[in-house]
Amino acid sequence: LRGGTDAISGVDDAAQWRETAARMSLLGIGGERRGELMRVIAAVLAIGNIGFTAADDGTRCVSGEGGRWLAHAASLLRVSPSQLAEKLTSRVLTAGGKGRSSMYTVALDAEACEAARDALAQSLYAAAFESLVESLNGSQEEAAAAA
Repeated sequence: LRGGTDAISGVDDAAQWRETAARMSLLGIGGERRGELMRVIAAVLAIGNIGFTAADDGTRCVSGEGGRWLAHAASLLRVSPSQLAEKLTSRVLTAGGKGRSSMYTVALDAEACEAARDALAQSLYAAAFESLVESLNGSQEEAAAAA
């Protein structure tokens, strides 16, 4: 999606969505569950469009158009844009030992922000895929029990 076209000549997105939704319903994935799965997948796509640039001090910031994608992804994940930005652009380090420790927030550089973004997208995608596999296995077990 980054900088490319969002349409492919000869592809009917609406028809493909109807087919996908119908097949998901056949597998027992409908209504709210289907909506949640699609929301997470849409969030993964939006997260992939978040860009970072180096600030003057060498740390990170979300780039111009990336801010729009960050807000969209945050909405899909039901968190605030500032919460998502904080998780993608900083890390909390704990120093110290037993009974006495300190926590520090450290800003990430643009490259580390991109790695954090990619790790979040991969984790969300893996969770969505696992959920889909569990649904498929459950529908197969129901079909086997009915036979």
